[in-house]
Amino acid sequence: MASPSDIRRARQLAQATLEDLDSLDQSRRNSGDAGLRSMLSRIHQRRWAQSSRLLEWAGRQMGGVVPEIPTDRGEAGTDAAEPEPGANGTPSPTAEDPTRPTVSDIVTVTDDLVRFTVPRPADFRFEPGQSVKVGVGDVRRSFSIVSAPHEPQLEFFVERVPGGRMSEQLRNLTVGQPVDLGTPKGGLRFDSRFASHLMISTVTGVNPFISILRAAFQQTDPGQRFHVLQGASYQDEFGYADELTELATAHPNQVCYLATVSRPNEARNAGWSGCTGRVDTLVEAYIREAGLRPEDTLVYLCGHSGMIDALTPRCRELGFEVRTESYD
Repeated sequence: MASPSDIRRARQLAQATLEDLDSLDQSRRNSGDAGLRSMLSRIHQRRWAQSSRLLEWAGRQMGGVVPEIPTDRGEAGTDAAEPEPGANGTPSPTAEDPTRPTVSDIVTVTDDLVRFTVPRPADFRFEPGQSVKVGVGDVRRSFSIVSAPHEPQLEFFVERVPGGRMSEQLRNLTVGQPVDLGTPKGGLRFDSRFASHLMISTVTGVNPFISILRAAFQQTDPGQRFHVLQGASYQDEFGYADELTELATAHPNQVCYLATVSRPNEARNAGWSGCTGRVDTLVEAYIREAGLRPEDTLVYLCGHSGMIDALTPRCRELGFEVRTESYD
């Protein structure tokens, strides 16, 4: 059974998408360009189908109560659903492969950070903390999966690096755009042999930890304790601060979340009342105060290589087993 927060997110995303369909259909009807009408129609149908599946999934999780879905919204634009053929009878360049998942939601967190989701293909299997190579346009990059394996969407939280090829693709990413997915692999895998898990990250390095936590708390009591420490330059870069704070509040004996900004005096951090300083400078004191012991605590490091390079040898000197993944 999925957690209430998972179900709530699915329902909110589905309902918001359905509410947008009327304006999308109106744009299609008002367009004088046949190619644009065809593209908008295909986007309309895909978004309706994705929202329907999300609502059905949420209903099943709540005991089989499936909300009524307005069927007429899935009918919009059927007269223009097929792509215009090219001069030689082949599909036009805008025709999309129906076997490829398409972007269902995009959230701009900051100018340099974006979160996007795609429906999880039925045959897509992964373990919490794994990564997958994602193709957007002609560019392929490995991204850690934020979602847990039981969720119907694959969620990604990524940084757009100025001048980067993938970053340019992500700046132009649109809802309904198809992406390619490779085979899940690697990443920071959860090790249930340890009673405590110290998870240290910078900005998007929190991604595998969110996946692990969502999977763990799908159960009522995962039986372990999680310490999540996250560093960023600015307070608006904590893309999952609300979720982590809510989880720590709901499970105070099992989850601790500490966020710290490294540039507290800059205007962008005005009003910040949390910890300050680079996250790597706070770890030793945290280990002492939390009473973490090498014999039953695993340390995970994910994010900027500078943080990883600073903490890996020090944590090992203290006797901890350390697992790392760099995002540089």
